[in-house]
Amino acid sequence: MVTCDLVPPARFGPGEAFVRATGTRLPFSDRSFDAVVAVDVLEHVPPDLRGRLIAEATRVARERVFLACPCDGSARAEARHRRVLEALQGTANPWLVEHLERSLPREEDILRAVPPAWSVERIPNLNLAVWWTSRIAVDVAHRPLRVLGRLDGLLDFGRTYRTVFVLERGD
Repeated sequence: MVTCDLVPPARFGPGEAFVRATGTRLPFSDRSFDAVVAVDVLEHVPPDLRGRLIAEATRVARERVFLACPCDGSARAEARHRRVLEALQGTANPWLVEHLERSLPREEDILRAVPPAWSVERIPNLNLAVWWTSRIAVDVAHRPLRVLGRLDGLLDFGRTYRTVFVLERGD
C-alpha cells in the first residue's frame, strides 16, 4: 500500500509506504495500482482541482477507484455542527472549516469528471443523524463511538453524510 499526501501519517500500517505528492500530480506510471482509494479527500481539494484529482486517480488505477466524500447535501449538517462547537468551545473543527472554505463537492461535478471508459456505482454512506451525533461525541466529549465501526452497512440509510463512488475501468 502506498499513501500519498503532503504530510506523512502519524503511524504507518504494515507494509505501508509514503510518497510526498498531491493527488493532482501523482508520480506514478499509468495503471500502476490495482485500485486507488481516496476517502475524505475531495472536500479538501480546491474545487477547480477536483476533476484533476479524479483524472489522476483513474490514470494510475488499473481496475478501480474508490472516492468517498461528503457532498453538498451535507453542508447544512456541517454548518449546524460548526455552530454547536463554536457555542460550546469557542472554535469549530478545522476540517469542517476547510469544507466551508472550499465548499463540499457536488455529485454532478464528480460524475462529470469521471472518464467515459469508467462506470460509476454510487453508494450512500453513514446516516446523517448518526454522523452528527458521532462528531459531537468526538469533538465535544472526545469520546469516539467505536461501536459505529462494527455496525458495517447498517448505518447507510436515509440521508447520508458521505457518498462512496466506485469507479470501474471498462476498457
